[in-house]
Amino acid sequence: MRELIIDITYQCNSNCNYCQWSTFNFLIDRIIPIKQLLVPENNLSGLKFSRIVITGGEPTLSENLSPVLKYYKNLNFPIRLISNGIELDSKRVNKLLDESVREFIISIDSISYDIYSINRAISYSIFLNLMKNLEYLSECINKEDLFIGLNVVLTNSNCKWENVSNILRISMERSISQVKFQPVFDDGYLSQRAPLLLLTNKNLKQLKIIRRKIEDLHLPSDFTNPIGFWSDLIKLFSGIKLNPLKCNVSENAVLLHKGVLKFCFWCQHTNYGKINKNLTKSMVQTIRRKFDEDLSKCEVLPQCFCLQPIDHEWNLRKS
Repeated sequence: MRELIIDITYQCNSNCNYCQWSTFNFLIDRIIPIKQLLVPENNLSGLKFSRIVITGGEPTLSENLSPVLKYYKNLNFPIRLISNGIELDSKRVNKLLDESVREFIISIDSISYDIYSINRAISYSIFLNLMKNLEYLSECINKEDLFIGLNVVLTNSNCKWENVSNILRISMERSISQVKFQPVFDDGYLSQRAPLLLLTNKNLKQLKIIRRKIEDLHLPSDFTNPIGFWSDLIKLFSGIKLNPLKCNVSENAVLLHKGVLKFCFWCQHTNYGKINKNLTKSMVQTIRRKFDEDLSKCEVLPQCFCLQPIDHEWNLRKS
């Protein structure tokens, strides 16, 4: 399934210490004009999308959220919303359901406030409301036939079996559809603001414990990351080079970033161009083939885990 991932705003109401879109950072242009968010229908058909993913920043803060949802709803695409969950109270969830959102991904790094607040510096009262919102969403799963996922950013503070097991446990108890873990990465902001959150070789012991414990649980393959994911992290933070040619982001996702269709933020060698560009099937195949050829210039880094599907595993780089 190929997704169109749309950043609709860089406004945010969470103080994530590892994120450049944090409310602590006021130096960036947060508003994205709606004309940069609506891909013409002929481009959508040429790129063969199966799902629209709305993200940010925090998309619930964007004044363009409703018109963007309406536009893609009218084109009959399933819509997934990625949110920090702070604004997703029952009233807002019901409005989004009316706007045909049936898939929600909530970014939550711990169910313990002591740990959560190290990654994301929000008040205890906001955290309690967030957990209440998550509970309401989970109550809607069967009634509304929803897909509810959790996205957990692993940092030095929460990369521990106790934290991982608690998230998996509460997810199974509440019939959460999926839990995806991904490593924190430094885009130049984290190392300045909160370097102690970086994952390093000092986390290898805990990563090995997590891998062993998850292997013992025999969890469904579509519920959370496979054992190979944890093995890949162990290799990565052991200094072992992973093979970038295993990247299959071109098969899975296209990013819409300020009116330009991209494969990923980090590989700048190739993109599809602006959204008003008339992309034929032949052009799409040529551009995608060029991207795959350019992967030899890439290096697998923590951020490379973000857009890969939950069951993705890397290989060692061949010498």
